[in-house]
Amino acid sequence: MIMKKIIISIMAVIYFLSPVAAFAQNTYTPISACQNLSSIASVASCALGIINLIIPIIVAITVVWTIYSSFELARTEGDDRKKWGWAIFYGLLAIFLMISVYGLVNIFTGTFEFSGSSVSAPNLNNVIVQ
Repeated sequence: MIMKKIIISIMAVIYFLSPVAAFAQNTYTPISACQNLSSIASVASCALGIINLIIPIIVAITVVWTIYSSFELARTEGDDRKKWGWAIFYGLLAIFLMISVYGLVNIFTGTFEFSGSSVSAPNLNNVIVQ
């Protein structure tokens, strides 16, 4: 029984870490954006890089919690079943909300053409003030 739990745990770790191996050749890291914090734009870029790193981790933790709750619901009896049922409900609700907000942000970004590039200020060298 213990060996079966160990094998299932190893398989779960491999399953959840396989996307990390697939994206192993990506050279951009959010920490590289935090090397030079000389302006507000670079600080904002650093903060966005860290947030973009944390969001998939939060989604993965929520998915793992929901799956764990479903196993606990199947395993328990009595009044504890209600607790695990609510845990599954809140886990699914959190996953739905996170994916919905992510989709809405992508729709708005594509609709209003936010490409992530900054807008340059106009050149005011030839303006004459009277």
